[in-house]
Amino acid sequence: AARRLIELLAKQGRVEELRARADAGDDLAASRLVNLLAKQGRVEELRARADAGDDLAASRLVNLLAEQGRVEELRARVDAGDGWAARWLVELLAEQGRVEEALVVLRARADAGDELAASRLVDLLAEQGRVEELRARVDAGDGWATSRLVDLLAEQGRMEELRVWVDAGDVVAIQLFLDALARNHRAEAAHIQRHGLSANDQPKYTRP
Repeated sequence: AARRLIELLAKQGRVEELRARADAGDDLAASRLVNLLAKQGRVEELRARADAGDDLAASRLVNLLAEQGRVEELRARVDAGDGWAARWLVELLAEQGRVEEALVVLRARADAGDELAASRLVDLLAEQGRVEELRARVDAGDGWATSRLVDLLAEQGRMEELRVWVDAGDVVAIQLFLDALARNHRAEAAHIQRHGLSANDQPKYTRP
């Protein structure tokens, strides 16, 4: 009966009664209250609950701030250490074309040990075609950056640079290298397929 009552209160949007039950320690009421506050766009009430330690409220709050495009409020939560807010802030900035700001946020989070931020940083650098920055992350030991760098070199037709990874034995690079040759240098690709790829063979490639 208690559960059905809470669901009914939520369905009817009766915030005060849900709040009373939540404040009395009812976890289900607290959950339904937070969802209702988010649905009604009540940012300040969500913020109060989030600041009081309610993780669900914090999550719903940053989602709502992102939906409303409230960049500076998201940034304030990021500065307070909210990793979920950082992810939403980055996507919102990128969506608005503010890529440099998004990269600043991601670099700071990645340098602080946030693996998800590091992964998104690499993806965004690749999306922007920023080879040298990807290369710097590879040199710093970022394995995901290695994969994305190899992909990007292939996409940009930078055959000489891709060949470095081939000679190092990178399996993905070898396949991408052969695919690129097949598209742009068919005779040479056929020769390699028949006779193999020698590390001493250093042909010069030009982009089509």
